[in-house]
Amino acid sequence: MFRSSVFAVVAGLGALALPVLAGAQPAPASPSVAFWRSSAVMDVEAAYRNLKADHPGASPAMGDAAFRANLEHGHALAVERAARVTDFPGYAATLAGFANGLGDKHVRSRPSLQAARPDWAGVIIAKQGDHWRVVDEETGAVSGSLMGAELVSCDGRTPEDWGREVLGGFRADWSVDAQKVQTAPWLLVSDGNPFVARPKACDFVTAAGP
Repeated sequence: MFRSSVFAVVAGLGALALPVLAGAQPAPASPSVAFWRSSAVMDVEAAYRNLKADHPGASPAMGDAAFRANLEHGHALAVERAARVTDFPGYAATLAGFANGLGDKHVRSRPSLQAARPDWAGVIIAKQGDHWRVVDEETGAVSGSLMGAELVSCDGRTPEDWGREVLGGFRADWSVDAQKVQTAPWLLVSDGNPFVARPKACDFVTAAGP
C-alpha cells in the first residue's frame, strides 16, 4: 500500500508584496477581513430573502415542508459561517454551502471570481463505479507514478466519507451518484474552504499491489 502526503495551503487572493519602483503606483490593497465578512453576512441575508419571496417551495401553500426546513437550517448555518469568514474562499464556501444544502439542483451559488491557484495533492481523482482512481498526476513525482492507482483511504476514512464531508456539503448532492462523479476530481484539491478538514495522508493500491 502506498502512502502519499496530502497538504492543504489556503490560496489567498491578496497581492504580493513587491518593491515599489520610482514613479510606479503601489499595488492595490487586497480586500480586508471586514470586507469579506460583511459581504458574506449581507449576501446570505439577501439570498435568504429572495428564496423566501420567490422560491415556490418556500410557500406553505405548496406543502414542501422539507424545502422549508432545509431553507431555515441552511440559513442558520450560513449565518454562523458568515460570522467566521476572513477571505474570499470562506465567502464563496458560505454561499455555496447555503445553496447546496437546499437540495434543489436548480439553486446554485456561482461566484464570478475563482481562486487562481487552488492547492492540490499532486493527483486528480475520478470516481469509476465504486472505485476512486488516479486519472492525472503531477509529472516527475519523487515517489513514482500513481496513475491508475485506487485511492483506498485518507487518515483512515474512505474516499466516500471524505467526499461526503468535503464535496457533499458544498459542491454536490451526495445522494445523487452523477454529482459524486462530477465533483470527484475536487476530492484532493483545496480551494481554501475553511469549513472542511483536509486529509493529511492517503493510501493507494497500485496495479502492482499495495
